[in-house]
This record gives sequence, C-alpha cells and structure tokens, in this order.
Amino acid sequence: MSNERFKVIIVGGSIAGLTLAHCLRRLGIDYVVLERRDEIAPQEGASIGIMPNGGRILDQLGLYDQIEELVEPLSSAHMRYPSGFSFQSNWPNKLRERITKLMSPYKLKMGLALTVTLLSGQTAYIASTDMTIEYACVYGISSPNASLTPGQQITCLNDGWSILSVIGKKGRTFWFLFLKLGQRYTYGAAPRFSARDASFYCDRLRDEPYWGNVRFGDLWDRREAFNMAPLEEMLFSQWHWGRIVCIGDSMHKIAPHTGQGANCAIEDGASLSNQLYEHFSKNYTHKPSSLEISRIFQRLTRDRMGRLADIDRTSRFAMRLQARDGVVRRLLGRIFLPYARDKLADWASADIANTVTLAMLPASKRKGPGWEQFKPKSRVSLGGIVAGFLFLCGLIIAITA
Repeated sequence: MSNERFKVIIVGGSIAGLTLAHCLRRLGIDYVVLERRDEIAPQEGASIGIMPNGGRILDQLGLYDQIEELVEPLSSAHMRYPSGFSFQSNWPNKLRERITKLMSPYKLKMGLALTVTLLSGQTAYIASTDMTIEYACVYGISSPNASLTPGQQITCLNDGWSILSVIGKKGRTFWFLFLKLGQRYTYGAAPRFSARDASFYCDRLRDEPYWGNVRFGDLWDRREAFNMAPLEEMLFSQWHWGRIVCIGDSMHKIAPHTGQGANCAIEDGASLSNQLYEHFSKNYTHKPSSLEISRIFQRLTRDRMGRLADIDRTSRFAMRLQARDGVVRRLLGRIFLPYARDKLADWASADIANTVTLAMLPASKRKGPGWEQFKPKSRVSLGGIVAGFLFLCGLIIAITA
C-alpha cells in the first residue's frame, strides 16, 4: 500500500507512538515521529511489562524476538500480607501455557516539540475533571539480591500501601511502591513529588518485610534509579478533533496492577492502523477527506472504549485491593485470593484474549489454546464476584453463629 500524499505526524516517541510508526511503515504510509527529549527512554526508574496481547502485536511486527532476549519470563507469583502470611501461585506459568505455545530504522526527529494552534489563533489544550489521583507511586530498579530469584513476581499487601515487583533478567528487581494519599485530587491539582519526597517515604518503610528475610530497605539500598509520581486514573471519551487523534496514555491512564498500561497503548496503535488499512484497502489512491478521517477516528474510539473501560475498572479495583482499602477488599484479599487457584489465570486470560491484532499482517505463530478458550462470550463482572463473595461470607457467618 502506498499513498505519498497522505502523511502522519506522530507527536511523542511513546509506546503508542512507536507502535503506530512500525504499523504505518508496514502499511507504506509516510510518517514522522517528533520527540521533545534527546532520547526515547531515559532511565528514570520506570519499567514496562509485555503481556501476551501486546506481545502478539509486536510479534506480528517482527519485534518480539528482540524483546524476548532482554526480558525474564514470569514463572511464579508470591503474595505477602501484613500478618506475615504468604502464598505462591503458578498463574504466570498457567497463563503462558494457555496463550503462547530492537527495532528497525524509522523516521525519528529528536529534540522537537509541537504546539497545536487553532484556525482562530488560539492554542489548543485539554482540561478535564475526569482525571483523578488518589495514590502516588515510587518506582525504581534495584541491583540483584541473592535471596531473590529471576522470574518471581512479589506483591506485598499492606494497609494504605503496597509493593508490586518483578525479579527480572540477571536478578534486577523492578519495583513499585504504591501509597494512598490523604485526599482525592482532580486534574491540575495533583501534588508534585521530588526525589526528596521519594526518599522520605522509602526510608520510612525500609524495615517493612518484603519477601523471606529481605526487607524493603534491602531493595532501597540497592536502587539504581527511582522516581515518584502521582498515579493518574482516567479514561477520556473524546479522542479526536479535526484531523488530530490522541491515543495511549494521553487518553487512558491505567493503574499498573494489571500490567496492561503499555499493552493497551500497543493495542491503540494497532487499532488505528487497522482503521487506516480498511480505508486505503477500499480507496487505494484516495486521500481521506476531513469527514472520512473523522469517521475513522470515531470507529477507533468506539472499538477501544468498551475494552478499556473493563481494564480500567479491573485496574482500579486491583490497586485498592492490594492497599486493603476498605473491609470488603481486605476480606477479598485475605480470604479469597489465597484459594482462588486458577481463577487468577482465568481472569487474566479473559482480559488478554479480548484483544486486537493487525489485520494487514499474518497472525502470530505464538498461539496457544487460551486465545479461543477465553474469547469473550459472557463475562463475570467484578461486581458479581464481590456480591457472590459477600453472600458466601454471610453463609459462613450464619452457619458459625
């Protein structure tokens, strides 16, 4: 496919932007990536997880093999509670069995920023009260600890705070410390945090147990990089204006607990590419008009909103569950999760299987039975799970009373 008169300007070398760039290259659509910073991914302590839904798209693009060389696949999940009780689950292995049997050159210009100006001469901006902040996160990378094994996922549940971490390649630990804030903030009013703030919170929790004989302070003392930021939660419904569309984190901020933030951004890039592919397949030499572009963006938004709403709800719930926020979540976390067995893998499989792939490229060969087994049919909502759990608790109380 080739259309020299049609060009896409991608603002920002984000995961969504770079995924879109690779997709456009495969479509034969001209593009340029503008990135304000001098490098794409400066080491600030952040990390990302590639789930099977995002990995399948990257595999279609021919990128997954290169990424796989750099990562340590998860093999087990461990969860620790304030009382010292802990349990282990093999849901990461179960998930991998079900679902699964750096990049080429692109047009990238660094150190450039873009300001959008309306025809009236005004600068465009977005202001919304739909974005809320109730938690903050200190995220970091620590050097290896001999007591921790690569492939482990370790989660520590505590009252008002939690730790989510993965022991990665060569034993480096990628960790997130989540902290419940004293109040709820809206867009524009969120607090800003410095390295001194991060150090204050981490030093205060340094004696807290992490896993086995390892305490959080052991991770903190081995830190290679860290940062602190408010955790924004939002899902905007308006994604486009004129010939401009926003995708990725600019439209949805998802708590890290499901590992789907980056993968949803990858899906956005794939979904937009599918819409462009459909248009140019029908109108090979026809440059889309403003009306046609608007319709493409409308279909993109419609296709993404339902799936993102489900993931947003699940992520919000998971973050508050791990921070033991409220009686119901404490009960669910302590009584239900240790005995959920394969249910954790079932729920993750259902979210993963309900995904998008690139229509213009061959399907990934990394395809296990889970893609068909957990394809969306009828879904059990979190509300249904909670209601059922409370009903069961009521029966237990009635029987033992």
